[in-house]
Amino acid sequence: MLIKWLADGNEYLVLLDFKQNKGADRYTMLRSVLEHSLLGRAWVSDLTVIDSHETPLAQLADLLTGAAAAAWCEPRAGSAKVALIDHIGIRRGVKLTVPTGGPGMVKYNLFKIDLQQ
Repeated sequence: MLIKWLADGNEYLVLLDFKQNKGADRYTMLRSVLEHSLLGRAWVSDLTVIDSHETPLAQLADLLTGAAAAAWCEPRAGSAKVALIDHIGIRRGVKLTVPTGGPGMVKYNLFKIDLQQ
């Protein structure tokens, strides 16, 4: 699924959260699959395994991604999720369920992935 999001001509740094209960070689396998699938049209400069519990920026990314996902799932009114979603929408100037234009527009669509392309 990750390959569908890697645009031609770009270079990527991929950060993965460490999972102790999985096979030790899966990160090496993922890098190999990505490099083979991209075949020079895009590059993975680094594939780094991090512990998100010790990485504040990863925690922030998880929080913002979770808020965007929750906005599309209509969370319970009055919940902390709704308060966060509303706050982000106010700061953004538009609700989280409304994509805005700009250079990041292509990458914003987290919820409508066409895996058949």
